[in-house]
Amino acid sequence: PSAAAFITLQSGAGIRGLTIWYPNQNKWNTPAAFPSTIRGAGQNVWVVNVTVAGGTQGVDLSADAGGHYLEFYCGFSFQNNITVDNASAAGRLINLHFNPHFYMRSSRLSGHGGWAAADESAHIADLLSVMHSTLDGAVILKKTTGEQVISVFNYGGRTGLKLLNGSAGAFDGVLFSAGFDGSVTAYQVEETAGSALFLNTSADCVPSTAGEESYYLKQSGGTVRLVNNSLSSYNWTLQNGAVVEAGTLELRQVMFSASATNATVQVKGGSSVKATLDGCLFLHKGAGNPDGVSFSNQSSGQVVDLKKPLLGASVTLGCNVARNFWSMSRVTRPSSCKTQTFTGNQ
Repeated sequence: PSAAAFITLQSGAGIRGLTIWYPNQNKWNTPAAFPSTIRGAGQNVWVVNVTVAGGTQGVDLSADAGGHYLEFYCGFSFQNNITVDNASAAGRLINLHFNPHFYMRSSRLSGHGGWAAADESAHIADLLSVMHSTLDGAVILKKTTGEQVISVFNYGGRTGLKLLNGSAGAFDGVLFSAGFDGSVTAYQVEETAGSALFLNTSADCVPSTAGEESYYLKQSGGTVRLVNNSLSSYNWTLQNGAVVEAGTLELRQVMFSASATNATVQVKGGSSVKATLDGCLFLHKGAGNPDGVSFSNQSSGQVVDLKKPLLGASVTLGCNVARNFWSMSRVTRPSSCKTQTFTGNQ
């Protein structure tokens, strides 16, 4: 993957209207490793209406690729779909869609063989299993400046979104109307520069096995603000919910569809942590019922919405509501509700 990319874009260069497929990829078996498909080698590069199917790393913008513009870049790569780092100017990622069906179907629809139609139903579970071990960070964002991530969707993998420390800094920007579905862990945040605002985003976690280490959010630094978000775990009880070990976490109007085994929100890290929960809705959706349509409610022994914070951690609680899943229609904001701030020794 560190070798020369299939396509290298110099400053101001771009590509439009391509489908790139890897005929020698190992289908649903252990994937072969290839260099990055597209690499930005300068600022203001652009990728529009491009599909990458079956590579190792799709788009690598880890050089000084500030000012980048990606729209309707779609596909599936086994290790990472896009990485952005060292971006000294604002970039935009708009209407990106990453899903293994691009890999399974792109070659067949273009008449180049590859996956047969029968392979999809026979081997989709095998491919998803491979993804759980190889796709650890479908979208990786490091040093950015005013990044705009709009309507980006990913399905599957071990970790959907990673905000990590880069060599020159960390993520600064907004994620709007983004979705991460089918990952073991939805969001991992190592650090941010300024704050990372998640606005109108959603995630659904699907561990590969019961009891697997899994998170709605795993935060070890930075400032994360989730506003008007939905976090769920389809037909599973997640091991961990939103866990903040260091940094600042704001949860405002966040709906948690199911309680996690070790608590839906865990405030760790003592005095290095500041957390705010206001207007959040804690539902307790259990496993699916035999009718294949409805869901059960979690039992009282499975429900811990907020775990007692560690000594010194500062937690501000506004008006939050807990209800069983099938009581959603009866959820209303209490007529009187006050905000309280306390520390972990209270």
